[in-house]
Amino acid sequence: MPLTRTQALEQLAWRVASDQYPFLDSTALQNLIDTTARWSVWTASTAYVYGDIIIPTVATGRLYKCIIAGTSDTTEPQFPQWVTNSGYTINDGSGDLQWQDIGPANVERYDVRAAARMGWIRKAASITHLIDVKDGQVDAKMAALREHCLDQAKRNSTMVFV
Repeated sequence: MPLTRTQALEQLAWRVASDQYPFLDSTALQNLIDTTARWSVWTASTAYVYGDIIIPTVATGRLYKCIIAGTSDTTEPQFPQWVTNSGYTINDGSGDLQWQDIGPANVERYDVRAAARMGWIRKAASITHLIDVKDGQVDAKMAALREHCLDQAKRNSTMVFV
């Protein structure tokens, strides 16, 4: 079962230690998770650009990529369930908008790993202007904290298999 947005946000908060300094609030987490959404659900009267990826509101088990930009119709096109190979195209409405079947919808909607990488980079950026300070018992090593954040970002880099 794919992750819901709420579940993806919970995983992201844990992966980036959002409750530890430097903090990431819920708005930042939502922005990160929404930025890394791999696809959206088809919506009526919406402008789509080349490359946008959607799934139909009635599950067909397939993903569709916008190959000709335009605005979707007020009613959803009939996305076929019987298509088993990529490449099938379907027109949306009376305009130019055209979708191409790009394969099974077997990927998670939210890329939590990519969101976590961006979150750690954001944390590092938020403290880049701070300097190391030592005052009595307090020894704040901001450079080390920044390096830790960047190391965590590297650990969340996307894996590529060649």
